[in-house]
Amino acid sequence: MNHNTDTTNNNDKLTNKSNHNHKGKFAKGNNANPTGRPKKENTWNDIIEDILDSAVIDTTIWVDGAKKKMRITAANTFKHTIIMKLLQKALREKGDIRAMEMLLDRSLGKPKQQTDLTNAGEKFQVPQIFLPDNGK
Repeated sequence: MNHNTDTTNNNDKLTNKSNHNHKGKFAKGNNANPTGRPKKENTWNDIIEDILDSAVIDTTIWVDGAKKKMRITAANTFKHTIIMKLLQKALREKGDIRAMEMLLDRSLGKPKQQTDLTNAGEKFQVPQIFLPDNGK
């Protein structure tokens, strides 16, 4: 019979899981996901951002039941073109208030709204919740 008589308590000694030590914890220098989080695919926002940052879009549209290839171009980027169009609407003689709001909200952020938590002038009582500390 061949017994292993090594009884040293070495935390760096790994178990059958290559990145765990003998206590089942991650060994120093190892982690659960060494390759990192997988890269996410293009989201809706990524696609829109790409389109708005471009100056040319090649697309296909339907005209009278037939497909037609179309190229749409902007002087700068589509984002720039949209902003300029909003500015033109906002700065007209009788300026478009919605265009003004959009420009200000997008550049300065929407104003903060205050919320009043009262009931007919009386403040709500917030109940206190006590959780057991489990002996701690």
